[in-house]
Amino acid sequence: LWRHLAAGHVTIVSTDHVSWSEDRKVDPVMARNASGVPGLEALYPLLVKGLVERDLPLSWAARLLAANPARLFRIGDVKGALAPGRDADIMVMAHAPHRYEAARSGHNFVGWSPYDGIELPYRPIATFRRGEAIFDGSQAIHHHFARLFEEHIEQLVFHIGHSGGRSWGQRGRRLGWRGCRY
Repeated sequence: LWRHLAAGHVTIVSTDHVSWSEDRKVDPVMARNASGVPGLEALYPLLVKGLVERDLPLSWAARLLAANPARLFRIGDVKGALAPGRDADIMVMAHAPHRYEAARSGHNFVGWSPYDGIELPYRPIATFRRGEAIFDGSQAIHHHFARLFEEHIEQLVFHIGHSGGRSWGQRGRRLGWRGCRY
């Protein structure tokens, strides 16, 4: 995988994150196990660790995790880069070596990860969505969007369940709750 990434053959890096409990993953017959593993919160630090260890440019993380996915999802005019007219979605990483432990992070529904015990030299210390701080390095910051979402979650679930999730906006973009682009 890393050889192909270094050669430029990898377009995006993503995760099949699913918060299954361990009992859904221990059947000796692999096909009987639930697919996916917990790993979303470790994705960016793992990619940065791999890039640094292989002397590859850190800017590739932005290309593989933001710019290319935005382009592929046809939202590259508002997401995927820091540029005038685009949303200021930013994750700030700091050199802060630590041993990853999913159960201790407080950000998982399950207490395990296949990445438990791995040494990660970097960690997210801040995240901004459209220029607004939403994560302070240890916990999500409760902000207006989160309150709106929490107040209307039942309506969102009802809308998706009854529309089959098929709401389309301008230029084929999916529309989410109350017409918000995503």
